[in-house]
Order: sequence, then C-alpha cells, then structure tokens
Amino acid sequence: MKTFTYMKVVWRHSCIEDPVVLWAEISAARYEVRKVDLYSDGRLDYAGDSVSTGITMLGTDIVPPLSEIGNDPEFDPVSTDKIEFEAIWNAAVRSSRD
Repeated sequence: MKTFTYMKVVWRHSCIEDPVVLWAEISAARYEVRKVDLYSDGRLDYAGDSVSTGITMLGTDIVPPLSEIGNDPEFDPVSTDKIEFEAIWNAAVRSSRD
C-alpha cells in the first residue's frame, strides 16, 4: 500500500502569472505525485504522472519538510489530508473539461 502525505501552501507574491495556492500529494520518498495550482483569477491547473494543464508540472526535486518551506516568509505551508486534496484535484480536472 502506498503512503502519501498532503500539503497546502499559500504563496504570497504579486506576480499574477504564478499560483497563489499550491496543493501536493507527496510520496513516502518525498516526491510530488500529483499537484494542483490555484491562481488569483480562480483558475486551477494540475499535474500528475501522465497529465498536466497550463504551466503546472511535477517537481523533480525532493519536497522539503513544511518547516523548511515555512522558513521563507512568502510561503505559508500546512499539512492537509487526502479528502481535501482529492476535492481540489477533482475540481481542477472538472474545470479543465469546461
């Protein structure tokens, strides 16, 4: 059975081309498996093993712990759960079909 952790990161910045909230499903080895990006205009992009929308793609580096991400004042990371992640993932997939 695969074990995943989930995170949500609010990104405080002024660039309208970059997402403002990022969700990620992370493997036990600390790599992104799936992710969803929310932009200030409400648009959702997502990426997974064989799919991506917009400019969103999976990272190739190991995801650092929340505490390390939180050391940067632009980021507000929190742990979340599979239920929240699946809800935003499904919303992103639906929005790409509209």
